[in-house]
Order: sequence, then C-alpha cells, then structure tokens
Amino acid sequence: MGLLQIIKENKEVCWKLLCYDFQNELTPERFLNLLRPQEQQKDFAKKSSYEWFTNYIKNSDKQNLQALLQFCTGHKSVQPRGLCRKICVRFLSEDDEKASLPTSSACLNVHFLPTIHSTESKFVQSMDNALKFESQGFALA
Repeated sequence: MGLLQIIKENKEVCWKLLCYDFQNELTPERFLNLLRPQEQQKDFAKKSSYEWFTNYIKNSDKQNLQALLQFCTGHKSVQPRGLCRKICVRFLSEDDEKASLPTSSACLNVHFLPTIHSTESKFVQSMDNALKFESQGFALA
C-alpha cells in the first residue's frame, strides 16, 4: 500500500503522530491544558469547588495525575495526537445522596465535581478517595 514509503518520507510527522514522547509526560500544567475553559461561576459553591479542583491538579504528582486522567477519560496517558475532546467539568447536584464524591463519564470526558464540601481539605479527601477506589473503571473489565 505504500505506507512504509510514506513513513520513510515523513519521519518527523509520523513520529509525532504515532510515537509516545517522554518529554510530554503529564504535568499539572499539561493537565490543566486538557480542561475545557470554564465559564465564570457566580455560585460560590461551584466557584470554590472548581478552584479547589485546579489546586488539586497543581499539587498532584505524576502518579496522581495519571489516576485522575484515567478517572476522567479512561486513558492512562495522553495519546500522541492529544485527547479527542477536552475534559469538561460539571457540578453534581447538592441533593444527590452520593454528591460528596466526584464522578466521571469517561466516554464523554466529563468530570462532575461535588459542591457540598465546606473546606478544601474535605474536597481533597473526596478526590483522593474517588481516585483510590474508582480510577480503574473499565480497565478491570
């Protein structure tokens, strides 16, 4: 089919498209760039929750960022061409009985944040618990 010839003639482009680049490992800054821009929130609980979420990302190590990425998207790493869509952050309803833990719809790259926490430390604890017990998702199936 001539694919090998195309790869030989376009080594640099094919490398960027097909090969994992260790220089592009997941960092807090790269993870923040994977988020869809958020509208300015007027609701204090949503605004606080989103701010705590971005702080959580900024203070996370590589392993925690990988777990968060898998929780939000189902992927353990960012593919060479990037994500098919940016991660969209939404908020859980306060009257939901499970609203203390974040949830995700990995197929759609949607991450739902809880808004019921009164402090950042409680929010961080809920994020840690969710990633510890639920980040594997369909990977175990």
